[in-house]
Amino acid sequence: MLELVGSQGYAATSVPQVVAAAKASRNAFYEHFKDKEDCFLTMCAEEAANFSDEVLAGAVTAGDWTEAARLAVRRALNWWQARPLLARAYLVEIPLVGPRAVESRSLAYAPFEQLLLEAAKWARIANPALRPLPARAPHFLITGITELIADLVRQGRGDEVASLEEDLVNIVISVLGN
Repeated sequence: MLELVGSQGYAATSVPQVVAAAKASRNAFYEHFKDKEDCFLTMCAEEAANFSDEVLAGAVTAGDWTEAARLAVRRALNWWQARPLLARAYLVEIPLVGPRAVESRSLAYAPFEQLLLEAAKWARIANPALRPLPARAPHFLITGITELIADLVRQGRGDEVASLEEDLVNIVISVLGN
């Protein structure tokens, strides 16, 4: 599913293609998945969990909140740049699949929004004079970062994703530490 959707898009991918690529039977496919969308969403959920583990693992080893932000951004960008098929499938194709897929991706944002909230708390412990973080700031940051990466992938410039690091780190630190 990942290779097909990542290379040709969700709409152009069919269950028979997935079955053939997996060297499995149609019956085996339907033993595990209700339909193409179910298979795609399962793949997305597994990859989202892997991504979350990778990004969050780096952030918890940081010495301060700005270092945590930098490590999380760097790991996230490197993850997407190293996985061009996944980047296209997950970042570009999900909105084209439908409401269940978009909701699934929104739910996958939760750990990252929590990480940003924790970093903002950490910043306010270090500097109690900081204003309270606007309630929607974590969601704004996550969706904005996701769209910036998706834009590069849509433009065929997925190999430039890591170049966003300095700008994104500055934005995250500016929002959380303001």
